Amino acid sequence: QAQKAIGGQNAVTGSQWLLRGKLNGPLLENLIVQMVQVIRDLQALTKPEEAEGLCLQQVQQEVEQHLVQSDRVDRISRETDAFYGNAIVKNFHLTKGRFPRMRSLGAQFRDCQDLILTPEEEIPVRFLGQILDVSAKMGLTYEGASMEFSLFNGRERMLKTLRTAVNSSTIQSLAAKRRIWTCGLADAGIHNLFLNQDHLWLFDLGKPQLESTPGFL
Repeated sequence: QAQKAIGGQNAVTGSQWLLRGKLNGPLLENLIVQMVQVIRDLQALTKPEEAEGLCLQQVQQEVEQHLVQSDRVDRISRETDAFYGNAIVKNFHLTKGRFPRMRSLGAQFRDCQDLILTPEEEIPVRFLGQILDVSAKMGLTYEGASMEFSLFNGRERMLKTLRTAVNSSTIQSLAAKRRIWTCGLADAGIHNLFLNQDHLWLFDLGKPQLESTPGFL
């Protein structure tokens, strides 16, 4: 209800538009224009000494030393985690990460021997167990979805993206090497914004912090 108070009763998130196959044309153009403006506004609110505080060399060193692999993810610095939008530890930590914990739940759902389920719960649990498998393909559970692997098999994809992002030869924008003051915008992903052809509303608020521009996006 709090989110609807921001975007209105008929507000649609960017991810909902994408799911409907309609995140294109004027909608997509408005999303790009508005997000570029948000970044520029945050850059204007960031002090020069704050913007220059990103230690990209440290992030590069940690990536080269494979500290972002799941069995060593607890050793990465806050700077490296923040460069990837604070998504490494919370998703891939072996005991605390979202993906390992959800894979563990999926294994329990597939086994079901120790679960006491009502008849109404049996089918949802079966499909949850299926989609939470590390080798799950989306099209086997969701009608009309592609046969790509789900993001539960995404650690190598994350590492590849991170290596590309910190590769000095591929960084062309100065903004990618700097930090911005987030003003409390915790996550600017398309699932955390309402969008129409004229406006954009960001609604995921948290603690204001300095964050790398790639991590914010």
